[in-house]
Amino acid sequence: RRGRLQVDFAGQRRPGRLGGPALMYSARTNEISQSGFGRAPNSKSAPGVDPFDPGRSLKELQAEGRLTVAGEVEIDGRRAYRLVSDAVRNGGGSVERSEIIVDAETYLPREQRLSVRAPNGDTTRIVWTYLVYERLPLSRKTSALLDFDPPAGAKCGPGTEKLERKGSLGFPNPCAR
Repeated sequence: RRGRLQVDFAGQRRPGRLGGPALMYSARTNEISQSGFGRAPNSKSAPGVDPFDPGRSLKELQAEGRLTVAGEVEIDGRRAYRLVSDAVRNGGGSVERSEIIVDAETYLPREQRLSVRAPNGDTTRIVWTYLVYERLPLSRKTSALLDFDPPAGAKCGPGTEKLERKGSLGFPNPCAR
């Protein structure tokens, strides 16, 4: 079920680390911004899905007590668990909470919801729905699928040209000068 591009996101995990630098393109603003992925165990943000090994990382977050099972639900006729986090106050004073629905057999996420309440009371809710999982062997052909391809004319946001100094993106930075 392909739809209109909303966001493109790409980065590379640093060797020996849980995350790394990334770039994100927003179709709404036509802008490329600096980003990253992965969170440290002592992170001041609600837990999320690790794109490299989601099932394992969600089990680890449960073992750390950052996610707890809050019951069973059914998605598309399959049994699933609802994992929820406590409210987490981040460094900027916002309060974050996450809920992740995982398939009971595979422990792969089916849906992730993040709620962020700003200090002024405004709340943002983001929902990711995972429809298809496909694992491909890393080869020259599949590696090209991982490149970041923003449309021509996309604007580069602040700090995007310096991002490679924080580590390799794994692809050429379209904002590098």
